Amino acid sequence: MKKSFCNWAVVPAALLALCLVSGCQTLPKEAPTGKVVLIREVVVTDRAGVSSIKVERVEEIAERSTVDKDAESLMTPQRYADVGSYFQNYAVNDASDVVVTIFNQEGREGSDLWIYKGGKMRLSKTDYFHWDPAFSRDGSSVYFVGDKGRVAKDTSDQTYYLWRVSSVGSGGLTRIGTPSFRYFSPSESPDGKHILVSCQEFMDNAPFLWYMNSNGALPTQLKQGQAGQWMDNETLLFQTPDENTNLQTIWTCKIDGSNLTQIISDNEMHCMQPVSSPDSRFVAYVKQLPDKPESRDIYVLDLKTGLSQQLTTNKSRDDLPRWSTDGAHLFFRSSRGVSWNVWRLSTGFLSGR
Repeated sequence: MKKSFCNWAVVPAALLALCLVSGCQTLPKEAPTGKVVLIREVVVTDRAGVSSIKVERVEEIAERSTVDKDAESLMTPQRYADVGSYFQNYAVNDASDVVVTIFNQEGREGSDLWIYKGGKMRLSKTDYFHWDPAFSRDGSSVYFVGDKGRVAKDTSDQTYYLWRVSSVGSGGLTRIGTPSFRYFSPSESPDGKHILVSCQEFMDNAPFLWYMNSNGALPTQLKQGQAGQWMDNETLLFQTPDENTNLQTIWTCKIDGSNLTQIISDNEMHCMQPVSSPDSRFVAYVKQLPDKPESRDIYVLDLKTGLSQQLTTNKSRDDLPRWSTDGAHLFFRSSRGVSWNVWRLSTGFLSGR
C-alpha cells in the first residue's frame, strides 16, 4: 500500500473532508532531467542598428529517461544512430543509412556531413557550414546547403548555395543554382527530375518555396513556406504561418501552386516539419508550444480518417520525423537521455499497416 502524504493535524477541515472522500494519493514524481547543448543562428543588432548573424550555443532541458510515458509496447522507440552531440539535421535513404550535419568540435567553426552506415564515415571536412542534408532518391548523392566559407555578416549577405556530393565521398562538389541569404530543406522529387527547396533571399524576407530542375535550371517560385516535401511528383507538403495567429500550420498544393489546402493546424501550438509516408496516407509532423522548442513531440495524421495520434511524450525535444522508404519505420531526432541521437519507431501500430 502507498503511504499517504497527508498530515491530518494541519489539513483544513474542507480539505480533510475532500481527502476522506477521494482518498490521499502520493504526489507524482517529476522525471529526472539534465541539460543538453544546442547550437543555433541568431540575429544580433548593435547600438548603431546594424544587424549581423552569429552562431551561439544554448542549453535546453531534457529528460534523463529514454522511455515515453504511458506508451504502448509497440510504440517504444529504439536508438538508431549514436550521434551524442547536437546535430542540425539529418536524412535517411532506402538502406536506412543516415546522413547527419554535426557541428565541428575543438573551437572550430562550421559543420560537416557524416554518414552513419554501420560505422561512421565523414563526408566533408571544412570550416564551412553545411546544413540540411537530403539523400537523392537513388541514394547515390546528398544534397545540402552550404556557405562560401563564412557566416553571413549582415542581413543582406547572400552566401549560401545548394550543393550535391556523392554519398560515398568520391568526386567533387556540384554547385546548384544561384546564391541566397539562406536555403532550407532541399528535397528531390520521387522521379528524381526536380528539387524542392525553401529560399530566403535576404534576412528580412520570408522563406518561399521554389522548385527547379535537378541541375538548378528553370527555378520557379511557388508559395510562402518552408520545410517543403514531396507527397508525389505533383503534390507538395509544407508549413507556413497562419495570418491571424502567426502559428505554423501545414498545407498541401500542386506543383503549379493550385489546390492550396490547409490540412493541419492548432490554435495554441505550432504544427511543423511535415513529412509524408511513402504511400501518401500518413503525415508525420511536430507540435511545439510557442517559444518552447523543448516541448516538441511527434504526431501522425491519418489522411484517410482525419485523425491525429501523438507518438512521443518524453520531456525532451523530439522532432525532425523521417519515414523509411518502405514506411515500416519512423525516425526522429531526440535529446532524450540527455544526449542527441537519431531514434527509430516501428509504424506497425498505425491503422492499415
